[in-house]
Parts: sequence; C-alpha cells; structure tokens
Amino acid sequence: MAEEKAPTSEDYDEITGETCPFCGEKTLSLMETSREVPFFGVCHIFSMDCTSCKYHKSDVESDENHGPIQYTFTVESEDDLKVRVIKSSHANVKLGMIGSIESGETASGYISNIEGLLKR
Repeated sequence: MAEEKAPTSEDYDEITGETCPFCGEKTLSLMETSREVPFFGVCHIFSMDCTSCKYHKSDVESDENHGPIQYTFTVESEDDLKVRVIKSSHANVKLGMIGSIESGETASGYISNIEGLLKR
C-alpha cells in the first residue's frame, strides 16, 4: 500500500487580499484543497488567515452528507496514536476523563491523528 502524502502549498488554491470579516483590512488569505479520504470520499479542506488581526478559521467538509455519526475508538497501544481523525467544525469530540472538544461558532475543522488531537 502506498503511503499517502500530505498536501503541499502547491496543492492548494489560494486567494489573497480579501477583506477580513473582523478587522475590515484587505489582508485575508483563503486557501482550499480537495482530497480523497478513505471511508469519507472527497473532502474539501479550507482555511482563512488574516495577517492584520490574526483571525484564523479552518474546516473540513465532505462531498457526501453522512449525517451525525458517532465513532468510538479505544487507544490500546502507541501505534493507535497514529490513527487518522477527521473533525469538522460541527463535530464534538469526547476524550473520556481527559475532557472534550465542543463545536461552536469559532470551532475549527481539521485532519489530524489521535496524538495531534490530544495535543490540541
């Protein structure tokens, strides 16, 4: 099985000089890319970053509507920390006794692994 490569800056479409919705300056950059993700289909990954006020928003959206889904995963070994996690800005993540990551207006979406999720 071939190892999947993370997208590089060349894989993203970028628009710069947009008006930031928070500070009103024309210093907002928009970036987007699409990737085929096993079990999810095509996912669109995007972010907005303002160099003036440091506003940042990112999200992951799937072409297919899967509706609300609950996944339960038990970490039993160090290798389990490498398991991929795809979280949209609308998803809640419960980490047992450690805590949770709740969705909300300012929540971000991302593709990471369990180790990255724990470090957030």
